[in-house]
Amino acid sequence: MMSKAEVVARSAHGAQKDRFGIPYTAHLERVAAAAGEDARDVAWLHDVLEDTYLKEIDLLRLGIAREVVEVVVLLSRRYDHTYAEFIERVKDSQNALAIRVKIADLKDHLREETLHRIPQSLRTRYVRALERLTA
Repeated sequence: MMSKAEVVARSAHGAQKDRFGIPYTAHLERVAAAAGEDARDVAWLHDVLEDTYLKEIDLLRLGIAREVVEVVVLLSRRYDHTYAEFIERVKDSQNALAIRVKIADLKDHLREETLHRIPQSLRTRYVRALERLTA
């Protein structure tokens, strides 16, 4: 049975594809599986504020727990922050769920079968972020 977070994520991301033409929800499934049961809802929703039409208030109105929404907001990069600043904000939060989901997200982006297909600049960014979050 799908959680409310999974239903919302699948609906919001809809027909989106990743850079390889694969349904974006496959990435969310992998991150949710890797992040662990207690982080699953956050993992399903970790990109929804950045990559879909949904806003924080929409998640709350859809019945997503405030605690989950707060972590999803933390995992959403602000447009006025660099990627490095975003990673520092996540690390400095000391929020174990946020850090665990972001690590799972980065590891998924760096998985062996796609590593050679992403630009070197993104690989470098992801590796540095992973090192920072696991330091």
